[in-house]
Order: sequence, then structure tokens, then C-alpha cells
Amino acid sequence: MKQVEEKVAYSIKEKSLLTKGEKVICAISGGKDSVAMTLLLKELGYQVVLAHVNFNLRGDESDEDETFIRELAFEYDLPFYCQSIDTKNELQKGESIQMAARRIRYDWFVILSEELGIDKIATAHTANDNTETIIYNLVKGSGLKGITGIPAQNGKIIRPIMCLSTDEV
Repeated sequence: MKQVEEKVAYSIKEKSLLTKGEKVICAISGGKDSVAMTLLLKELGYQVVLAHVNFNLRGDESDEDETFIRELAFEYDLPFYCQSIDTKNELQKGESIQMAARRIRYDWFVILSEELGIDKIATAHTANDNTETIIYNLVKGSGLKGITGIPAQNGKIIRPIMCLSTDEV
């Protein structure tokens, strides 16, 4: 674990993603990547705030994810914010459920960050996610911008564990 922590700490410093002790909203789904990111950032000394969107798309499983994260927040004494959405009713014309979920999630994270006065929102994209994005963009005929992959920072959004592979997570 220490080696992974050091790798993430180095990447955060090298890319100027966070400063020591800074508050950061962790976008947490309940999956291994977002849970690992949350615990790593906490261990590295950042002030972590958990933000979860329950999209209500998987029945009881959606509620179980929310409960798991709520318990995790309690166990580690972390602030927890949750938004429950009827995603299917929020679809805009021509929008897929996946695109609606992404729009809803990022819009709410930005609103929450403004309400809490927190400048950074961490998402748990890994090196594997970045590789998949590059391959997808190549297949669909993307230009140079598409083959650069996922940026480590895009406005308020940071990706502090993109230096890790899925296996390392």
C-alpha cells in the first residue's frame, strides 16, 4: 500500500492537483476505484468530502451502494452528501441514460463544490480508463485532441489516481 500511496502523492504533486491539507470532494460510486481513491486521499492528509449520486437505475443495488457509502463516511468520520435522482425522468431529448447520468452527476458536483466552497472534485479515473478512452477515440476517428486521453485536471475536476492501473487499485 505504501508504494501506491507514494505513487499517487508524487502524481498529485507533479501535476499540481492538490495542495497539502486542501479540501476535496470525492465523487464516490461505491466501486473499488472510487473507494480506493477516497481512502488514499484521506491517508495522504487531504480533507475529504464524499459526494454520491443514486441514479435509481439498479433497484436495490443502487440503494445498497448508497448505504455502503453512508456507512463508509460514518466509519471514517467524513462528510457525506447524496443526491437521489429518477434518472429516466431527467433525460433530455436525444440523450442516453449514460449521458444523462454523466450530466446530472457533474452538474451536481459543481453546484455542491460552490455551496461548500471547495475548489476540487476528484473522480476515480485510472490509467486503464485513460487507455480505453484513447482507443475509443482512435476507433471513432478522433483527431489529436482525442488521442491525448483524459486530462489529469479539467477545471475543478481532478483525477488523482490516473497514475494507477486497475490492478494497482
